Amino acid sequence: MAKVIQFFSVKTNLQAVVPRESAVSRSIFPGSRDQVAGRRPTRDQVAGRRPTRDQVAGRRPTRDQVAGRPKKNLVAALIFLTCFALFTQLSFAIAHFFILKNNLINATLWHNVLPHHLNFFLPWVQWVIVLLAAHGMYTWMIWYFIVSIGHLLRLRQIIIYYLGILLWWIGAVSIVATHTFYFHHSFFTTLIQTHFSLSNVILKIMIFLTAGILLIAGSLTCLDSLKSFSKKRHITAFILLIGLLFITGYRWHASQPQVFSSTKPNIIIIGLDAFRPDFVNDAPHIQQFLKSATMFTKAYTPLARTAPSWASILTAKYPKHNGIRDNNTDLQFVDLQETLPKKLQKINYETIYATDDRRYNNINETFGFDRVLGPPGNINDFIIGTLNDFPLTNLLMMSPAASWLFPYNFANHSAYYTYSPNHFLQVLAEGLHAREHKPLFLAVHFNLSGWPLHWFNDQELSQDDLNLSLYQHAVAKVDEQFGKFYQLLQENHLLDNAIVFVLSDHGITLGLHHDKMISLSYYQGNKKYLKQLRYARYSEASPDSVDFHHDYGIDTSYGYSGDILSMKQNHVLLAVKTHISFPDVTQVVSLLDIAPTLVDILQLPPFIHADGISLLSKNITTREFYFESGITDASIERAELSPGVLLTKLAGLLRVNHRTGVVFVDHTQMEKEYRFSKQHAIRYGNWFLASYPASLAYHLVKTHGNTFTMKSYVIPAYDVLVNLKTNEWTMQRDTLLAKQAPLAEILKKYNRFYKNEIPASSMLA
Repeated sequence: MAKVIQFFSVKTNLQAVVPRESAVSRSIFPGSRDQVAGRRPTRDQVAGRRPTRDQVAGRRPTRDQVAGRPKKNLVAALIFLTCFALFTQLSFAIAHFFILKNNLINATLWHNVLPHHLNFFLPWVQWVIVLLAAHGMYTWMIWYFIVSIGHLLRLRQIIIYYLGILLWWIGAVSIVATHTFYFHHSFFTTLIQTHFSLSNVILKIMIFLTAGILLIAGSLTCLDSLKSFSKKRHITAFILLIGLLFITGYRWHASQPQVFSSTKPNIIIIGLDAFRPDFVNDAPHIQQFLKSATMFTKAYTPLARTAPSWASILTAKYPKHNGIRDNNTDLQFVDLQETLPKKLQKINYETIYATDDRRYNNINETFGFDRVLGPPGNINDFIIGTLNDFPLTNLLMMSPAASWLFPYNFANHSAYYTYSPNHFLQVLAEGLHAREHKPLFLAVHFNLSGWPLHWFNDQELSQDDLNLSLYQHAVAKVDEQFGKFYQLLQENHLLDNAIVFVLSDHGITLGLHHDKMISLSYYQGNKKYLKQLRYARYSEASPDSVDFHHDYGIDTSYGYSGDILSMKQNHVLLAVKTHISFPDVTQVVSLLDIAPTLVDILQLPPFIHADGISLLSKNITTREFYFESGITDASIERAELSPGVLLTKLAGLLRVNHRTGVVFVDHTQMEKEYRFSKQHAIRYGNWFLASYPASLAYHLVKTHGNTFTMKSYVIPAYDVLVNLKTNEWTMQRDTLLAKQAPLAEILKKYNRFYKNEIPASSMLA
């Protein structure tokens, strides 16, 4: 008995000195504890395998391990599902991008980009990283939720695995349903609705159920984090939450108003794309402004497209004289030596231009602006702005960090499927917050009332046809945007001492009766010439109508800058709010007159070369007006308005600036190929003379039996003379109406202005 007690006392003392098996203990006692105790070695020990973490930590094996079930890798399964979903989305998106008929980037432009513009690939890398990170964060969130729930409820590993897969699918359904409900014009929404036709009620139920499940999962995760916050996954989630709150707080701070005072008046020009003055009753906020402003009811733009109109406003010159005769013009061929912003910079004005569409409107710092607010406006706007249309990234467009994550989609109306009107207001608020302590010249262009007349969550699903209801819907929305912006100006005290112009860059025709200034009932002359005129379908008629007698007419058209006799396209809204009174607001005026008027009010040196005159001038009535169309195509002269088709047609002329990445049309080639394709017109008193070049048209020809084929034919050049007072018109020079007109004087002025651009036509020969 004494020997036994002595043995245990020695063993206890040795364990106190060497508590665990180590190199020292092995040197004293050869063999492990199991060998001393007479235990047989395990299979892992025989095979030389190291013990697992659970074995080292003394954890008991799980039921699945005891039962011999293989371990399920949840992380690998979630990554596989996410990668498969992302690959599927990319496949559809890329196919859509390259097959879409109205796509702006074809092989010619792609060829111009790849060899010379490697520096513009960096935004692509950024976009890919954001795309992968967004889907990676979704995968991590699902893993975080399900692992935390499993830890909280002590679930078996196999249950955690299958619950994780289920929760991933629930989250995916929630994302797709929410995206389909809000982003009505996304490619993926169209794809889903084409196959499933989900109503808003069904989508709301899906969102409610899936969001409820995700909310429960999130609540259980929060409960687990309270019990075991020291876990790495909870610390990571906490850091991400703090970062999101920081970004949100910064955005809120950046939108706070700033108050500056100056003795010089602030000058603010607010432009509305394609806003027709006769639709002002559909815009209560604009109507409220007009009640206290001076409105010029007969105001016109010389060319009914955005960039030429704004160039005429800023230079006081006709497009023929300043060089900007269409959108996407190469600015190195433009005369910008004398502009309104440059004049204002010389007297210490801060000059800012802001627009939510720079894909077609390349007004930039070259005009004399200190800053340009809006999308970047280069080749990546065409590519990334078009390609970035995925359910998860579109939902992230609603986050506070959207402007940093997706700069080519944020506040970009060209990417209308993700465009939010409030995003552009946010850009404006931040831009005004960062302004200098100077008087301000601010020119803003809202594109929402222009094509495509949609934004991310509007309810008008008609994407193809330009019609009255679609336009009225867009006018109401841009009016709401105008009202919020005007309130923003008031909050920043920019209207306390200001001159405010509200205008539209051009109008638009909608297939309405009398959208065109001619009609059959007022025609004088031989009716055989009427075959040369263009007929268009009225908007109230069925798109499939073949009733050419009632549903088609020569007194209507569609779009803008496509028909020079459709003066609804050139008729613009023009109103000014200032303390100065104007002598005559009933006379015909032009957007060319805005810059000379401001120079006159501020008593600055006048423009050396200007086509416009001050609206304060007394000889405002004694002048003629010149108009021209843009480069036109049948695609923008019908209900299926699509400027993208026109650019695709001109894709062989598209070039990219190597330094800025701006897309422009080759000036030399355009002059060579389209010099004589423009329509021209002159307004002289009550007379209007329009000249149409020869054009190619198509008609159906019956071949064999009941089969038809399209056959092309040439419409020869022709001219139209209109008496604006009586609405009478003619296409011949020998009619009584033509003899009543001061035709010799009109032709003299017309020929002097357009010189070598006049096509061969009967009246001008």
